[in-house]
Amino acid sequence: MTKTKKEKEKIVDELAENLKKSKSLLFTTYIGLTVSKISKLRKLLKEKGHKYEVVKKTLIKKGFEKAGIKDFKPAKANGLVIGFDEIEPIKLVYDFIKENPELQVESGLVLNKFMTKNEIEFFSKLPGRNSLLAQIVFTIKSPLMRLQNALRYNSRSLLYILTAIKK
Repeated sequence: MTKTKKEKEKIVDELAENLKKSKSLLFTTYIGLTVSKISKLRKLLKEKGHKYEVVKKTLIKKGFEKAGIKDFKPAKANGLVIGFDEIEPIKLVYDFIKENPELQVESGLVLNKFMTKNEIEFFSKLPGRNSLLAQIVFTIKSPLMRLQNALRYNSRSLLYILTAIKK
């Protein structure tokens, strides 16, 4: 079913708006995926606040131009994962790919920098934001905990010695 010019303009406007807000974007091919699997991917991404859209390449190109993103090189992909976080949507997509290898990531855009398939796959293996924050907190907290234990141990030892002398 062909879309009217007005419908296409609306798609381009929405795409441009989403591109301006997004922090990551993945170009995917979905050949071989059933509608139910694509719906499952959409639901998975939507639960975390991201989007998956299938858009014609010409409309994608116009959306990029309207969003002010230059040097867009259309690939054979026309499935778009629009992420409003840098790493989370990439991790979600690669987790989905483990069960559904028909979905393939061709390239992407992370923080307005075009990336190859290999670079994006590297990002998918990084720990998530919350995990990294927890590691930072643990790293900062660890020396303080050791100092506290050392000071507590010495005061206990002194107390044991004084108790032994008293007896």
